[in-house]
Amino acid sequence: MKPIEQAIIEDLFEMGDGWILDFNNDSLQKFVKKSIDINIYKDENYTDYKSKAKKMKQIFEEESDKKVAKLLKDLIEYYEGYAYKNKKENRKEEIDEINKVIGRLSKAEGFSIDVQNNISWKKLEEEIEYYMKKDNYEFILDRLHTFTVKFLKYILEKHNIQSKNQKNNNLPLHSLIGNLKNYYIENNAIDSEFSLKAISINISLFEKFNDIRNNKSYAHDNIILNKIESEFVIRNIINTINFISNIETINEEKEFHLL
Repeated sequence: MKPIEQAIIEDLFEMGDGWILDFNNDSLQKFVKKSIDINIYKDENYTDYKSKAKKMKQIFEEESDKKVAKLLKDLIEYYEGYAYKNKKENRKEEIDEINKVIGRLSKAEGFSIDVQNNISWKKLEEEIEYYMKKDNYEFILDRLHTFTVKFLKYILEKHNIQSKNQKNNNLPLHSLIGNLKNYYIENNAIDSEFSLKAISINISLFEKFNDIRNNKSYAHDNIILNKIESEFVIRNIINTINFISNIETINEEKEFHLL
């Protein structure tokens, strides 16, 4: 959160003297607990005595972006009732600015998962770009395949979809994305026929990616795929992962706004 944004928040919620609007200790404790399931007086790291405003600033500094966004969203709703009851002036500009902060924070974490050696997709994508500039495609092909398998398994498990067959063996990459496509269809998660068709095409592409990883990368003692085709494969896989990641983020936001 930028300093100017925090200043607007502190001003709107009247935090200057250690207070927050008309909350007392008990009502603020219950409000925060209901909003983001944190007890600001009993939970770990929150037991030290602080003013209500400092407790709120601690949440801003220490909790996840999505929790802060959820709490700010609920505080805006509370403020609107408070302002009406106390005949306060319309602070639409400030509320609009805070809503922008809420929107950004609710997306900031995005669909971030630590699936390989605690490396998130964002960090891995940066690493891929770094190695591509150095023409180290043989390294990327194997690494990206490993990540893609774990990435899809994570999403399937998140949606309670099988990632193993009846013999409890892991499904191949193309079967994982096939199961995910079926989930998206059943839950109306994708709007356009184009996108569904693109995912269907990617099922067969992911099957070929298995072959490239096994027979044309450093996963084994192989002759490595040439630079031009390696980059073409990598770009296609990255685009698909980013698309799925964005679809998951959008659906998470829909759930967030329903809270």
